Formats: sequence, C-alpha cells, structure tokens
Amino acid sequence: MADNHEVMSGLRRQVGVRYSVLTPNMKGFESALADKPDEIVVFGAASEAFSQKNINCSIAESIERFAPVVQAAKAAGIAVRGAMSCTVGCPYEGDVAPERVAYLAGLMKGIGVQRVDVADTIGVGTPRRVQAAIEATLTHFGIDEVSGHFHDTYGQALSNTLAALELGICNFQSSVAGLGGCPYAKGATGNVATEDVVYLLHGMGIETGIDLDALVDAGDFISQHLDRPTGSRVARALMAKGRVDTWTRMSGGHFCGLVADFVVARLGRGAVTGARVGLWGAPRQRDHCRHGARAGAGVAGGRGRRGRLAAGLQRGVHGGQGPRGRLPDLVGLAAMDRAGHARGCRA
Repeated sequence: MADNHEVMSGLRRQVGVRYSVLTPNMKGFESALADKPDEIVVFGAASEAFSQKNINCSIAESIERFAPVVQAAKAAGIAVRGAMSCTVGCPYEGDVAPERVAYLAGLMKGIGVQRVDVADTIGVGTPRRVQAAIEATLTHFGIDEVSGHFHDTYGQALSNTLAALELGICNFQSSVAGLGGCPYAKGATGNVATEDVVYLLHGMGIETGIDLDALVDAGDFISQHLDRPTGSRVARALMAKGRVDTWTRMSGGHFCGLVADFVVARLGRGAVTGARVGLWGAPRQRDHCRHGARAGAGVAGGRGRRGRLAAGLQRGVHGGQGPRGRLPDLVGLAAMDRAGHARGCRA
C-alpha cells in the first residue's frame, strides 16, 4: 500500500462514489487523512491462521489494533467498514464455521465498526455455506450493514452473489474484469467480475445505473494494459457477439459497399482516426468482391462494444491482440484514402 497516496491523488472524484482506503493501523490512518477518504476499512479474519499470515497477529490482537483507528475515523467524520476475510474457508485451516464468523462480527461491532463485508477470500464457498456465514453476521449487523465479497476461484462467485441477494443483501464488492487475488491463498482468483454481476442484476430487473457496454470497455482497457485476458464471462461473450455481429453484417450482401457503412454503424462517432483496416469477403460472398478482394476502410473514433476495431487492429490483424476487432482470417491491412473510403476492390 506504499503508493496509496499516489493513487488517491490521481483520481478524479465523481459525485455519488464512495472512496475507501485500507488502514491496518494508526500510521496507515494518519497517512490516509491527507487524501480525505470517504471511508476507511479495517480488515480481520475469521481464521486464526489466516490472520497470522495476513497481518501477523491473532484475531483478538487485530481488534485491539483496529480500535483506536475506528475511534479516530469516527471522530473525524469518516465512515468505518470492516472486511471479514475467510468467512467460509481458509487455505490453512480448511472450512470455517459460522460461529467463527459471528465471533469476528461481534468483535467488530464492539469497537464501533459500522458495516462489514462477508468475504469468501479464497473462493471455496457455495451458496448454502455463504448464506450461513451471512446469517451469522446478521446476528450483530443489520441487513443494510452487510456486503458480499466473493472470489471466483471455483466458479461459484456469481451463484454466491445470488444466494446473498436471496437473503436481502444489496451491496456487493466486485472487480472489473475479475481482477485481484490473494497472495496467501495459492490459486485464488480475483473477485467476481463486475460485468457479470451487472448482467445478472439487469437480467433480474434490478436497476444499477451502470452502462454495461462502458463497463466492458473499461475491463477491456485494463486487461490489455495488464496483458491478461478478462476474467469476465459476460465480457467475453459480448465481445465475441460483437465479432459475430460484424461478420453477419458484412457477409449478408454487397461486401465492398458495406464496409464504410459498417465502420460508421458499428464504431459510431467521430472522424476517421487514420487506422487502416480491411476486411476479406466470406467464401460465399467472393463474387461480390472479385474473388477474395480487399476493401479498405478507416476506423471511426467510436469504441462501442460490438464494433470496436481500432486500437487492436493497428497492432496487427491476423491473430492480432485487438480487444474487440480480432477477426482471425477475416481481417487484413488494406489501403484507404484519408477520407476513409475504400480505394476499390481488387482481385
């Protein structure tokens, strides 16, 4: 957490967003004050072994350490949240009983923590076990004071999210593109992908105020920056659907004449950026384009989910690393004029 200040200083804060910081001790809290967080987070574990590995002290000692931090934060008018790790399973102790979760929740309530996260840190939980951990927490906190935090190591995070919803939990922590992990739990993956949670909620008729397309774009951006595939199944499906939509549109008629229209319809706004992209016709459409001819088109500035061919295609097209526009064996470099019009089909 050495670069916390740098991260917080670089944020452009948005109205309606709560900015939280982890503060393991008073030193961390005092450092965080300069960044004016909306909320501080103290973190304990329902497993003794994990507590020792993660913060080098017992559960009881961790609470003693957190107490002055909580008091100072509340005195400064800063909200306090407690993250409860390993509420379902521990990489060292195995299954964690709900009674241990209730014990930790009670300790946090006792020092003035205002809300808590029930975290399946290593992603071993299943719906009934997660519900048991939440129910244990609810003996000390109200339903609106409890959040769900589920890692997806065993592919259960979305199921666990739904299980928590069934109990009335309405606050969840997730990560774009499923980023994250746990350094003390070998093989543990990141939190449930935000894209997947939003898709689930929208499908249930629950309004989130989140633009799923924009969210997929954000996950795509950070995944490429980190040179790793997205961990979101929804993002992968929507990006694949975008490629299918692209091909369906272009193989359905006069291929060469559709290229420029495709670029505008799929990529949307803005002037041509100067990227040079060309598309080969499907075998059954080759007569429309003189047997495999190429048509060039400029890529407009838009970055919509279904049609983005920009940044990735500039990197190289066959088998390229484009986030949305990777169309293996269908895309090739082609000439175009500065206005973005194809120079014509050629054999």
